[in-house]
Amino acid sequence: MILSASDLFAKSWGLYRQNFWLFIGYAAWLILPLAAFMVLSTFPKSWLIYVIIVLASLGELFIGIWILATVIITTVQLSENKTVDSTQTSKKAMLRIQNLLATSLLQVLITLGGLILFVIPGLIFSIWYGLSQTIAVITNKRPVEALAHSKSLVQGRFFPVAWRMMSVPIALGLIYSVLVGSLISIIASTMGLDPIELVKGELPIWAEILETSGEIIIIPLILIYGTLLYQDLNANPVVLKSKQNDSLENTKNVA
Repeated sequence: MILSASDLFAKSWGLYRQNFWLFIGYAAWLILPLAAFMVLSTFPKSWLIYVIIVLASLGELFIGIWILATVIITTVQLSENKTVDSTQTSKKAMLRIQNLLATSLLQVLITLGGLILFVIPGLIFSIWYGLSQTIAVITNKRPVEALAHSKSLVQGRFFPVAWRMMSVPIALGLIYSVLVGSLISIIASTMGLDPIELVKGELPIWAEILETSGEIIIIPLILIYGTLLYQDLNANPVVLKSKQNDSLENTKNVA
């Protein structure tokens, strides 16, 4: 019996709360690309600045993937009551980045292909392969193997897994959006700015800092939840009917 979404969240929250500063320390690296973009915005636009912006964007992508890998690896270590060595965890995450990138790219291409053909296949693919990135980090399986493993964990319990996979992250995303949006609106109003017009245009630096601060807090919790969901599903595999029938036939033959 797999854990309910509420039980998984309670477990995730407990792990996050007990190791809050460890996870925040990983996610805080998101400040680095934000600072780079803030500095670049002060320079007059030129081809060199645009090239640096592209490089900074690639750096932001790399940092985001590294954070994903480190949080997942750390979550596994903590859930298994192992000692966390941040240096070794960081090195291990670095070694998994190439495989994680390849898995993520293949997952996105398959999901987009399903969405282009029909919406429903795209949604199905997003659930089938939704655990593939976590699997790639934890097991270091090749992209195709990680996708196949993810699908095998979903088959036979699609809707229960879909609910667990989507409900909590969506709820956390909504909470993040409401809280950050409300803070931006309050601050904008006190400054005599129209919050609606502010959102339509390019956000000021203080608003971007608020958004990034919210991401630093919420992202680790979502990743912890996804990791614990994978562990729970992996520990409670589904025995398909065909396998059950084969097992019964073998038992009869032995008897």
